[in-house]
Amino acid sequence: MRNKKGIEFLGGHVVNLIISVIVIIMLVFIGIKIYGLFVSEGSDLDQAKAELIKIKAVADQTRETKEPRTIETFFSPAKGWYIRSFYDATGNSLQNLPKGACLGKRGCLCICESSNCEGSNACIGAEYDLKFSAPHIIDDPDDLNLAGPGGTLVYRENMVLGESVYQIRTFYNEGAVVLRPVSR
Repeated sequence: MRNKKGIEFLGGHVVNLIISVIVIIMLVFIGIKIYGLFVSEGSDLDQAKAELIKIKAVADQTRETKEPRTIETFFSPAKGWYIRSFYDATGNSLQNLPKGACLGKRGCLCICESSNCEGSNACIGAEYDLKFSAPHIIDDPDDLNLAGPGGTLVYRENMVLGESVYQIRTFYNEGAVVLRPVSR
């Protein structure tokens, strides 16, 4: 009889121990996933800032030499984020900047979570006009100001990032450094 009670006692504790280990493993897994969400966003923004620093260094060289340059850059986070510029060729203070970004600068380049740069963003300022200029075809038959078959080519100061790797061409134009993505 003693043996039977011992096995029942031991069996009950083994089941409780196994359930406890499973619960602890699940909690650790959930904790790692939650931690990963916060760490990856920070590292994505750090990567974006590093790429902006690299782009600005090439823009600085373009401004000094006034010679066009091409740079290959990796954007992370990429899909669905925006790259855009803020500048004022009149030398006035920049308007509609992301909070705390590029204060006192003449040009500003940002990688943002939204097209208006609200929310997560990484920005770098310049002492000169720094313009992002993405080609875009407008084909709107209702807009009477646009003429020509196949649409009209315009340049926008922002672009949604659809890939991770882009080539960006820099050139000097009328006192400003212009950044334009190169078609692949």
